[in-house]
Amino acid sequence: MKNLINFSLICKIITLSFLSISLPSMYVNDTNDYIIVSGSFESENKPSGSTSQIIGGVSYVFGGNFTTEIQILSGSYSDDDDSYMDEDIGGYGLGMTYDIKDSSNPVNFSFGVAYAALEVNADYLDDAQITAKSTGTGLGLKLYKNIIKRQKLELTPYVALTSVNTLLKLEDSYGNSFEDDDQSSIISFGLGMKFDNFFIRPNISINDGESDFDITFGIILPQ
Repeated sequence: MKNLINFSLICKIITLSFLSISLPSMYVNDTNDYIIVSGSFESENKPSGSTSQIIGGVSYVFGGNFTTEIQILSGSYSDDDDSYMDEDIGGYGLGMTYDIKDSSNPVNFSFGVAYAALEVNADYLDDAQITAKSTGTGLGLKLYKNIIKRQKLELTPYVALTSVNTLLKLEDSYGNSFEDDDQSSIISFGLGMKFDNFFIRPNISINDGESDFDITFGIILPQ
């Protein structure tokens, strides 16, 4: 049954979720509290069809160092030859990070943990009376440094290492089930660009020799 599911898309959605969770606090340079609203989108064309992922998140930064985030996760696969094989994926993500920011250090550090849960919906799954659900857990370390800081412009390059474990579970109407998992270590780097209370963050992620590009936009709201 596993071969029916676009498992690589599930892994990508969870990975992008965890990468997004580790980033909001680097836009905060004081000890005040902030709400950060962000969103990202990525699409890709493949020989068999096209995929897309959308992530929307709300973070709360406590005292400039501790951050919690909740996300809405969405993805889709459109088959070029048979729409019967199209898939819609939806779920949520949760995460926490803690940052160590000290001007005497050459870089700032961020440590994070994350969890995500997804469900796959498709006509072929409904007809076969199969449910497909996936969960993911992750640990991350990020290094970053503000290199330019002006009144309404800040530039912050970063590099991050994220370990992601993804579990897929399929179950039919007779109670038969199948499980498969995946473990990935992702290196990502990018540049956070803050314009007053708005930011944009292009990011490149490398996993098993393959690279992906995504862009996140957001707004920072002082509390």
